[in-house]
Amino acid sequence: MRKRAETLQSIAYNTPGKNRVIGSQGHEDTVAYIQSELAKFPDYYSVELQGVPLLVGVSANLTANGKEIEVYSVTLAPSGSVSGPLVAIPNLGCEEVRYWLIYHFVERIRGSNVC
Repeated sequence: MRKRAETLQSIAYNTPGKNRVIGSQGHEDTVAYIQSELAKFPDYYSVELQGVPLLVGVSANLTANGKEIEVYSVTLAPSGSVSGPLVAIPNLGCEEVRYWLIYHFVERIRGSNVC
């Protein structure tokens, strides 16, 4: 396992950015390495690459209650759209119990039977 980890680290460090950031040469080389390793076992794995459209940190916008709110795109996040209810969390959600409450609120919205 350590040898494989060192190989992956080497792949990253052999690129100009010395990393595997999404869309970078290190990322592409890592994917190629993993694909080639799995291809050595055709009786066990059928490997296909699935393309994913990725616009890294291009733009972001947020509208809440019909009002535009200034926001900034998140680095290394895929593109997409999200919509749903907006919930105010007191104290910026900085208490452990708030995470529990938020989780259960979201699960109820989803129709889950989580208790």
